Amino acid sequence: MATLRAQTTSCLELFASLAILLENGPAEHRNNLPVPQVEDQAARLKVWAGNLGALNTGHSALDHRLRDSTAIRNAIDRILGMAEDLLKISCLIVKGDRVPMEDAIGDYTDIDEQNDTESDDSGSTIIDNELSFN
Repeated sequence: MATLRAQTTSCLELFASLAILLENGPAEHRNNLPVPQVEDQAARLKVWAGNLGALNTGHSALDHRLRDSTAIRNAIDRILGMAEDLLKISCLIVKGDRVPMEDAIGDYTDIDEQNDTESDDSGSTIIDNELSFN
């Protein structure tokens, strides 16, 4: 398990990377996720980290203060981990190394439409989906 300090640092670095990628990337991504919004969220994380001592070392560090509170430490660890994952995915999308989920879903709708409609022996059409009772 990584330290909260390391996770917070990683998130701040990923925010900076995402802002740079957006500035130099396609306008489509800047329209969907404006650079000022990314910078604002990074600033909010810095304030949070400063208030709680997430970037501190020694006895004032959040890691040190939560050493006996595993439930709270684990919750913060999960939240920072999710933030890291989402920031990494966002960077990959802006770089063009990953397709956004909403675009990827569109690729499968044609396949689903073909699979949803089947004919029974009488020649009538049956709609087959998760919610049908047939």
